[in-house]
Amino acid sequence: MTATLATDLAITGGRVIDPASAVDAAADVMVHDGRLAEVVPRDASRDRATSGDVAARMATASQVIDATGMLVLPGLIDFHVHVFEGVSHYGIDADTYCLQRGVTNAVDAGSAGAQTFAGFKRFIMDSAATGLHAYLNISTTGMLAPEAGELEDPRFLVADKALAVATAHPDEIVGIKLRVGTRNAGHPDTRLALATAKSVASEAGLPLMVHITNATLPLADIMATLGYGDVVTHCYHGKRGGILTPEDEVEHFVLDALDRGVLLDVGHGRSALNYHVARTAMAAGVTPHHVSSDLHVYNADGPAYDLVTTMSKMLHLGMDLADIVASVTHRPAKAMQRDEVIGSLQVGREADVTIVEILEGAWDLEDSEGEVERLEHLIVPRWVVRQGRAMPLAASVHEL
Repeated sequence: MTATLATDLAITGGRVIDPASAVDAAADVMVHDGRLAEVVPRDASRDRATSGDVAARMATASQVIDATGMLVLPGLIDFHVHVFEGVSHYGIDADTYCLQRGVTNAVDAGSAGAQTFAGFKRFIMDSAATGLHAYLNISTTGMLAPEAGELEDPRFLVADKALAVATAHPDEIVGIKLRVGTRNAGHPDTRLALATAKSVASEAGLPLMVHITNATLPLADIMATLGYGDVVTHCYHGKRGGILTPEDEVEHFVLDALDRGVLLDVGHGRSALNYHVARTAMAAGVTPHHVSSDLHVYNADGPAYDLVTTMSKMLHLGMDLADIVASVTHRPAKAMQRDEVIGSLQVGREADVTIVEILEGAWDLEDSEGEVERLEHLIVPRWVVRQGRAMPLAASVHEL
């Protein structure tokens, strides 16, 4: 006789979508001792949609979440945020804007550099309930103040320091970050900054993430530098140096880079999601590998708001729901080289789960250019489970 598995938390009644496991089905999720114990498909022909064994475990579970009408997803991963609160002018509190908005893991995209990373790790990463990783800024200072960009002074481009810190923190640092916009990379030789960042990333065995909004280099030159696993963030911005030609076709060098394995990240932010650019590019088959918010102090009250709002906008623009889920779960986990740990509901993993509901209605939301479109569907988080601990979530900012 097989012993009945113990269950601390049972999530019942929902539709489980786990692209990493090729699962999209009505199923119940069992959690025990902080780990995923079982994902049990439901038999819709039964009044009680579980087997007797599973029903027995539900009856003894210390907590049961009724997810009827909801989606049960691997814990959401926001691949681009800025959470160095109190040091970087961009910084927001990770738990308030990530975990309490349904995001179990997030990646800070370059807020800290070699000189400031120790403080970021000690005071932010090690104290947050949200699981945090980081792209290390190639600038030693990182993104500190609005008065000057991190590479406006060439003395802040110090390759050996960046390499030393990146290699000393393999559990926390998942890549190198470079911004080549006019207000943040005013280095007199931006080509040198790009070459240096790529060299450090390659030597550390890490990908390079490049911010391309208002780039000070031609996008063709940036793309030519990047290779497999490197990331172009703010891929759908509508400013100078975008991915579309004046005739609204995808630039050939962008397609070439995608063929080489370069990844596209949305990075909504304050100025980097243009509805027209995104819709046009996706109609041409250029969809993002990662949907991310680029959440920071200047857009947390709009237009980005949070990751689920960005997901809602991508759904509105025609991106497939399963593709959206993949872009905020196993794809970013793979880009972080953490896909054996996060991004899936596979049994035995630490229990990170996000439960969302898709509402129908009318919400007028603007892109980063101030263009307003009416969304008929809104993705809102209802529960988040982080390391086996379940927390109900407050109403979405768009429901208030």
